[in-house]
Amino acid sequence: MKEEARREAEAEASKILSAIVSLFSSVYVTKWKDYFCQMELRFAPSFQSRIITCASMEVLQAYLTWRQKDCHVQNQCNTCLWMLIKSGNSEREAQEVLKGTGKQERNELLFQQFGINYKKLPPMFRQGSCVLRRAKRFKSEGTPFS
Repeated sequence: MKEEARREAEAEASKILSAIVSLFSSVYVTKWKDYFCQMELRFAPSFQSRIITCASMEVLQAYLTWRQKDCHVQNQCNTCLWMLIKSGNSEREAQEVLKGTGKQERNELLFQQFGINYKKLPPMFRQGSCVLRRAKRFKSEGTPFS
């Protein structure tokens, strides 16, 4: 019985996740011009998402801290990759340049070759963003518990 309940819960979580990502993607595309009116959206966006359960707020905080650090590393690598490609390297050449580089080496590459001080980019681009909402519980008549 437990295995069946677990599979049902996973299926429901998958449906919820699919709906959320679909809605987010749709809104992102339809609202693009409202925020970036001077830029054409040239490619269809794609997003990663997960549904996770955490035993406590401390576990959630540790998970989100890890994800934020991962976002930073990925963004820094992508910033280097696309700057190298813009400067005339092929994608393969750019990947070779970056292969095995660390954070400091990528910072130096961006600054020395492109005049970009990665630490001065807006935090939203360097570290990602997160929205966290605490669930509210409501009384039977619809008013929230204090």
